[in-house]
Amino acid sequence: MKIIIFHTNIIKIGGVETFTFNMCKQLHKQGYDVLLLYKTVHPDQLTRLQKVCEVELYNPLKIYECDVCIVACAWGGYPDKVVSTKNEYWQVVHSNYREIKQRQKWDYVKWYKTTKHIAVSKTVAEIFEEMYGFKCTVIYNILDDIHPKKLTLISAMRHSPEKGCYRMVKLAEMLKEKDISFKWTVYTAREQYPNAPYINMPEVIYKEPTYDIFDDIRNSDYGVQLSDTEGYSYFVNECLQYNTPMLCTDYDSVHECITDGVNGYILPMDMLNIDVDKIVKKIPKDFVYEPKDTVESWNKLIIEVSKKKSPISRLVNTKAIIRYHDLLLNQTIDMNEIVSMDIERAKYLRSLNLVEITV
Repeated sequence: MKIIIFHTNIIKIGGVETFTFNMCKQLHKQGYDVLLLYKTVHPDQLTRLQKVCEVELYNPLKIYECDVCIVACAWGGYPDKVVSTKNEYWQVVHSNYREIKQRQKWDYVKWYKTTKHIAVSKTVAEIFEEMYGFKCTVIYNILDDIHPKKLTLISAMRHSPEKGCYRMVKLAEMLKEKDISFKWTVYTAREQYPNAPYINMPEVIYKEPTYDIFDDIRNSDYGVQLSDTEGYSYFVNECLQYNTPMLCTDYDSVHECITDGVNGYILPMDMLNIDVDKIVKKIPKDFVYEPKDTVESWNKLIIEVSKKKSPISRLVNTKAIIRYHDLLLNQTIDMNEIVSMDIERAKYLRSLNLVEITV
């Protein structure tokens, strides 16, 4: 069966455009010979439509034969050169035409070839019949197939070479080569390192740093930290705190927080021989994050200090031998000026030949 779908003006995004794409894709999957004709089309739409069916610019000097002609939109003209050998010309009706007529001063004009009207809801059908007297077959909008969930990544780092920006480019390229659908949000101040390599892909979104990225962390499949070295990464542990596993390079301290395959994966520094399929299909889950330390660790140190007896401080008077600037007091001491201070500090200044102890 040859089916021609005609849509005059295919814009970048719109409801009729979604209908057209889904119809072309689903009918083609059913085995029908689908041809989409248009007069104007946004290039992005043309690219995606060409992946699901045959697409052609309507030529008014050419005769197009088919079994069924479906006109996707009720305004913008009709394809007079399309000939249905079975006399089936179907007009799809998408909107509340009462409102359109009042607001846009537009009225429906039936194509002389139309043999059937198809409305996308009962509401549209009832209004259309009331206004124009044409009964409609109701077929609700069909949907595209359910798309697999994108792999979601997040990074928050200084975009300098030691933080692994070169490796980030490599990881993104590996995902693209495997045709893996992903979204990677990178929080970084790009203006600080304008010459550093950035990932020029629509899947990668750079954002200005913010104090609150925790919803993004919680909703990501992985945090990514591909550094040369880290003392003990805050970002890694913040991700683990929200049960988001990590992709990290094999720097020394990573083994103090990441167990390969349990709460993330440890990748080689050269980014070679990485099992991308395992990363995508075996995302670590259900691990328990146990912080190695909390404020109690600091509290113990402070309590120990509170138990310690303070040494008895002895104050003495000093007299300046020369004029000098006292860094502790942040003032200049004139020659022969008397200053009271702790004896240990007085001894230190005396060793520098700045003062003599008078008491």
